[in-house]
Amino acid sequence: MNELTQHLSWEVKIEELVLPDNRKADRFALTRSDNGEILSVRSERYHPVFNRDLELVRDHLTNLSGFQFKGYQEFQKGKRILAFFENPAQNIRICDQKVKDY
Repeated sequence: MNELTQHLSWEVKIEELVLPDNRKADRFALTRSDNGEILSVRSERYHPVFNRDLELVRDHLTNLSGFQFKGYQEFQKGKRILAFFENPAQNIRICDQKVKDY
């Protein structure tokens, strides 16, 4: 199992793809800024979620909910990132679902 980290030390980068005849492709690559690993190839209509945006959502959620941020966990070399929050309150319901510890 991957360990939890408090910060995402890399960012998602958008890389242009060029075809062998030097034409620009109608797709782009999403890569990691730290090691250049390709995360995905997407169409120009796709709008990626950047790690900096995920961290803004994290801050907003902790301020709004009172939940305590516990860390991030990366899966599939960063293609999937989960953020874990601990619920300090008891008997809370969100969308009519009981929320226990996380």
